This record gives sequence, C-alpha cells and structure tokens, in this order.
Amino acid sequence: MEINTINNLTSKNETDNLDKIRQFDRNTNMTALILGKLLAENVEYEYWRKLGYENFGDFIAENNFSFSKRTAYNYVDLWKMFCKFAIEMEEFTSIPYSKMLKLKDVADEKNLPEWIEKAKTLSRTDLDLEVKELKCQNEGKPYIPMPKMYLCPDCNKWVIDLSPDEICDCGKSKLKGEDIIKSGMKKKLEVDEWQNK
Repeated sequence: MEINTINNLTSKNETDNLDKIRQFDRNTNMTALILGKLLAENVEYEYWRKLGYENFGDFIAENNFSFSKRTAYNYVDLWKMFCKFAIEMEEFTSIPYSKMLKLKDVADEKNLPEWIEKAKTLSRTDLDLEVKELKCQNEGKPYIPMPKMYLCPDCNKWVIDLSPDEICDCGKSKLKGEDIIKSGMKKKLEVDEWQNK
C-alpha cells in the first residue's frame, strides 16, 4: 500500500470507519494465513537450507522480517489448523488469529463449531480461561483460575479475592514475612506514584 493510498483513507463517518477497521483487520488475519502457508512450505522443503542458512531460526532472524521465530511457527500452526479443519476462509479470517491459535490444542472435529463460536463471542481473556480449564481437565489436574485482584478505592491497597483455603501456608515460599511486607510496600508505592502522575 502506497503512502498516498493511506493518506486518502479517510472515513466518511463512524460506520465507515468501523467497516474499514474490520476490513484491514481481516486483511491482517489473511496475511497471517498466507505467511503460515509460505513458512510451512519453507520448513517442509527446507528452503532455508537451500538459501544457505544453518536453521529455520537463522533464516527468520537474518532476513529482518517483522515477526519473530515464535510468531513464524504460530503462523505455520495457523495454516495447519486451517487445512486440518477446512474452515471456510471468510469465517476463519473473521476471527482474530490470536484467538484461533488458542484453539489448536483443544479443538477437534466434534467440538470445533462450539470453539469457533466461543472464539467469535468471548474476549481473549475469557477464551484463554476456557482453554486452560479444558486442558487441565484433559490432564486430570484441577483448574485453579487466577484470583481477582484490584485496588481498593477507599484505602488504595490491593484486594485479592481468595478464600483462606486457597492461600499458601506451607512455609516453602521464598518470600517470608518481612519480604512480603517490603514487596507489598514497594508495590503500593509504585501504584501511588503511577496514580499521582
């Protein structure tokens, strides 16, 4: 896209603006899918080796791509998922690829429609919690969600929403009494400084 095209990309109104954002967001998802296909080919046929690189990681790093090796593998996973489940292109690209990647370890042929719907409707955080919960169930481990934590508006101290039986009292923690108090005071000072900015 040329700079003139970008400069001329002005929204007529709020609906037009939203439509344009959605269009380019889908383009981003499509780009991730295309990169996934090309990177999968590169790995499968070892094009990186034929280009003189010692490994795929070096190929990614030395070409100064805008993505890391981890992101490259995420793109490949995205492509493999797209092929495995044969999801319609429009549907696949309408869901942020970061959400689609969360499904790769939990979705199968039977539950895919349910997970697709969750990816469409849930926030990234809620989707992540659902995925973690299922993974724990599959591994036979209890699912323990992160506690809710927020600042008390009256005293400006942290409130952690836990029942007493959820708090460690085994004594094996590296932080002991005074360290916890110092750590808590440091955090409170950081919060006070941040709020006073």
